[in-house]
Amino acid sequence: MLEIKYLYSASGHEARNRALINYRLGEAYFSIGDYAKAQMAYDECINKPEASLNLKLAATKKFEQCNFAINEEKNPKATDVTALNPDINTPYNEYWPSRTVDGKQLVFTQVGSG
Repeated sequence: MLEIKYLYSASGHEARNRALINYRLGEAYFSIGDYAKAQMAYDECINKPEASLNLKLAATKKFEQCNFAINEEKNPKATDVTALNPDINTPYNEYWPSRTVDGKQLVFTQVGSG
């Protein structure tokens, strides 16, 4: 992925922005499903002394999401996938779809909407 190539290149030149570059690198790897590399990039971000508290908190949250994804990949569960209305999927991370007790609604846990 071209974005990853440029972020690696920038990380060698921009000492003052390395924490943010590592965060963006984590985002790039996360977006293509390479959770182990994403996790390493988030970890580097968290451990940069120049990283702001907000950036460290965001990277920590994404690091934990990588843990979840890696664990799920190691322990897959059989599921039947049904395409739903396009309004269901959002740009946020959605997990654990569950039916209500009466079986009439499907609810999700959503991470990232604020």
